[in-house]
Amino acid sequence: MPERIRVVVVDDHPMFCAGVIQALKSAGGFSVVGQSNCASEAVQLAKQLLPDVILLDISLPGGGIDAGKEILRDCPEVRIIMLTVSDSEVNIARCLQLGARGYILKGAGQLELTSGVRAVYNGGMYLSPELRERLKKQLPAARPMSLAHGSKKLWGWSCKGSPTRRLEKISRCKWVRSDSMFRASCEN
Repeated sequence: MPERIRVVVVDDHPMFCAGVIQALKSAGGFSVVGQSNCASEAVQLAKQLLPDVILLDISLPGGGIDAGKEILRDCPEVRIIMLTVSDSEVNIARCLQLGARGYILKGAGQLELTSGVRAVYNGGMYLSPELRERLKKQLPAARPMSLAHGSKKLWGWSCKGSPTRRLEKISRCKWVRSDSMFRASCEN
């Protein structure tokens, strides 16, 4: 029997949380090991259970982004996917910079949710398709270059040197550094 992906679901809307849990369970291959409705409990569950993936709402009582920072500081092996209604580029950037490995909009269906969790569990990154498309249209094409080690860090990888540096191709996106700002240039 293949290994099940251990997931904690954190959202302050009980019906939405129940729907996410049901979607994961019915898809197979997932084990929901915990659920919470606030940031402080999310941090406690991460420390106690060390799940593979946490689905974390941004707008939690206590702050989802702050909870994400604390979880990644104390449990760096836990992968976080932000699950939210916010398609704000500011929120997307904040979450990805803190180390979230995914950003899924709450309008996602079961296939998108499970694909995103699997991608992140397998070491990749995931953005909802509409966010990838929007970023693709807004950002100029990046010149591909090799990964290098240095002082700037993003998701545990490092880059340094020329203004544009290809960091990693992740779930149809390549992350680049341009004018000291990290951007995503997405491909199909």
